[in-house]
Amino acid sequence: MSGESIAATTRRTFRGGLATMRAELQIAAQYRANMLVWGFAGVLQVVVYLAVWRAVATESGGTSGGYTPGAFAGYFLVLLIVREMTYTWIPYDFPDFVRLGKLAPMMLRPLHPLVSIGVRMAAYRVQSTLMIVPAAAVLFWVFDAEVHTSAGAVVAAAALVPLAALLRSLCDSLLAMSALWLVRIDGLRGVYYLLLLFLGGQFAPLGVLPPTLQVVARALPFYWMLGYPVELAIGRAPVSDAWIGLGVLAAWIVVTFAAVQPVWRRGARAYEAVGQ
Repeated sequence: MSGESIAATTRRTFRGGLATMRAELQIAAQYRANMLVWGFAGVLQVVVYLAVWRAVATESGGTSGGYTPGAFAGYFLVLLIVREMTYTWIPYDFPDFVRLGKLAPMMLRPLHPLVSIGVRMAAYRVQSTLMIVPAAAVLFWVFDAEVHTSAGAVVAAAALVPLAALLRSLCDSLLAMSALWLVRIDGLRGVYYLLLLFLGGQFAPLGVLPPTLQVVARALPFYWMLGYPVELAIGRAPVSDAWIGLGVLAAWIVVTFAAVQPVWRRGARAYEAVGQ
């Protein structure tokens, strides 16, 4: 592909993405009640983990893995916000589109189906995050959360969140595209979410895990796209090492993006062959 055609494709994708974003923002605004329900479910899950680890710290003499009950509250409530800003439904939406025959017409549009789904998720995240932040602020007060951070740490974490969201979208897309070959991907999806739960920092901060699991977590992308931005934001990860997180995120983005393209081409051929 020539440089000119690449530039034209990029411009077309950008314009199509902006148009889709505007439309999806309007659609999302009409479903705020649904957002409240989904948001409540997400808050409830985090509060359960928060309560469990606060109890563990209290029973352990006031700390567990270097976290006090208040520090656990601070970690999980910042996690609630970061998770909301990076979460996607791609592993659920894309397989449904394949199964219900909705993918074929999407493949005829100028905007790539995965980009279209990703933009729709971004529109949802903008509005859902605006709902989650006030809830997290109230819970900070309710649970007497402690966060010992700095403006530099918060800025560095905020700068990494878009990269974390992109990496999450790419990883979710790789998982979702297995639906182009498999009738059901429930098992794969379950394993993926378990890895994200335990190695990504959703169930517990990385510091309370056994050393071996900490090494495994740092070797995989899950921690970097969720747990690391949280630890950076609350001052648990040194701001001076933020460039390491930036480099790791960038490296994983390159790897996953390079994998998405051939997987999509082969999967699309398999999907079209079955359709014919």
